Amino acid sequence: MNKDELLKEYEETFDEKAQDIFFSPGRINVIGEHTDYNGGHVFPAAISLGVYGVYGPREDKKVRLYSGNVDGDIVEFDIDDTTVEKGDRFWANYFKGMITYLREKYDNIDHGFNLYIKPTCHLVQAFHQVPQLKCSWVSFLKMNST
Repeated sequence: MNKDELLKEYEETFDEKAQDIFFSPGRINVIGEHTDYNGGHVFPAAISLGVYGVYGPREDKKVRLYSGNVDGDIVEFDIDDTTVEKGDRFWANYFKGMITYLREKYDNIDHGFNLYIKPTCHLVQAFHQVPQLKCSWVSFLKMNST
């Protein structure tokens, strides 16, 4: 994936320049799929497929999400909104949950952000990488809190 291409796609989507870009690698478990949380041993490895994210902070409380792999519009909601998204907007719930958690833990997260995500793998596989993606952009959200 070309960094300049991702930045251009972000700018075309949100009509502004991005602040940062990150990559969350996918992973495979060579052995031990679903045994780690049951006390078993696992042998995971990062792979070159994963999810790119392009981030930009906002001055208001709006969160605007867009996936380059989903046919649809920008998913927009207020940072205080915890309602469950339905239909083709379901994927925004992963982010709503993390925002809710972080706002309970850190009281200084008071502004929204724009996030353009672009998986380099099939969308269903990309959602398996959501924990890695959340870890990446959470650091940007915390760094840019007031």
